[in-house]
Amino acid sequence: TDDRDLLLWDLRGFDFPHGVSKQYNLRAKFNFSLQAASLGDKDRVSIVLTDAVPMCGGPTSAETTFSLQGLGDGRRTKGNVTLSVWEGAAVVDPGKYLVCFCGGRPSACCNSDADFATKLQSFSAAGAGR
Repeated sequence: TDDRDLLLWDLRGFDFPHGVSKQYNLRAKFNFSLQAASLGDKDRVSIVLTDAVPMCGGPTSAETTFSLQGLGDGRRTKGNVTLSVWEGAAVVDPGKYLVCFCGGRPSACCNSDADFATKLQSFSAAGAGR
């Protein structure tokens, strides 16, 4: 089996939007969401700086950057089987970021970099850092 087939099975056939890119202000809380079928409480996201992790699923993509606060362990704040919402995230350093997704499964815990191979969106934050 090739890795693409395995990835699609792991993600339960989600159809993610392509090319979503947003701009957020430093230290301002923001929310983001995902609409898809079969979402659950085991699903996770991580947010990484593209300077350190240029592609979701790459080394350290399972670890949210210290430049982002408020995400906790990446579990959604609220949701149901068709909507997941993450609330209260805030960027403290300027840069370009990726939101990487892991579709939690009964046999996996979203604990390896390869589990976070799906990019939900990218965003940037401009301004002076800490």
